[in-house]
Amino acid sequence: MKLLIDECVLSKTARLLRENGFSVVTVQELGKMSATNGMVISTAKKEKAIIITNDLDFSNLTLYPLRSHGGIIVLRPRLDTPEAADEINTMLIKFLTATNPAQIEKALVIIDRHKYRIHKE
Repeated sequence: MKLLIDECVLSKTARLLRENGFSVVTVQELGKMSATNGMVISTAKKEKAIIITNDLDFSNLTLYPLRSHGGIIVLRPRLDTPEAADEINTMLIKFLTATNPAQIEKALVIIDRHKYRIHKE
């Protein structure tokens, strides 16, 4: 499973994913800084990657219907405490480690500090 990290996600998240053995590429590494959401979706399709983002627009099923992409994970960190970023990263890694990649493909996953939800047809 390849992961495309949107530019709004902390660089610490990409580093931790790599340290945990995940295949990660960032929008910045691909030279797509300031890319529109449409460009991010197109890039993910080309790279055959699942998008990881903080951008809530990606959770809009009208704009990005299920099965119209390879998979989107939206992180909801609610950075109200100093530990919040670490908590969301811990939950993300737990989720990715415990979940079959087929469950994520063409689905929308919302992850917060305490739980995750998978929206799939």
